[in-house]
Amino acid sequence: MDVILRQYPLDQTGTFDIRCTVTIDVSAQDARKLVQRWLLLHVSHMMGADEPVLEIGEQAMWRVPVHLSTPSAGIVGQIGEVALNAVSGQIQQVEQSKVDLAQRAEKLIQSLPSRNTPPFGSTIGLPKEIAPAPIISLNEESEPYIVSATND
Repeated sequence: MDVILRQYPLDQTGTFDIRCTVTIDVSAQDARKLVQRWLLLHVSHMMGADEPVLEIGEQAMWRVPVHLSTPSAGIVGQIGEVALNAVSGQIQQVEQSKVDLAQRAEKLIQSLPSRNTPPFGSTIGLPKEIAPAPIISLNEESEPYIVSATND
């Protein structure tokens, strides 16, 4: 688990003694699951949560990176992060996070090379010598039987 310390001024070199008592009621795994669920239900099914980083400042926060993926390209890249309170489990700045993630996702999608993929169910690009699959139907006794795909 990575931890970022905020509001702890340090010299650039030397030995440091850092003591901090932090309460964390939401684990890294739970933070990731909470953000993943929020993304799916409220933002986009094309976004996913990655491994959180704990940030300790005025409050303990999980910073959960968010990636964008597409069916054709898989994971395309990181588009931002969501802050989640490590004690309450509440996502911070919900509406602004939605807007920021959507804008960055749109920008990233526009940067992808265009793909001229045929519409779903299209036979474009399929070899013509492949025979159609047979049709399976049920008779009056609910038993399956094969019907020729060419209706011979």
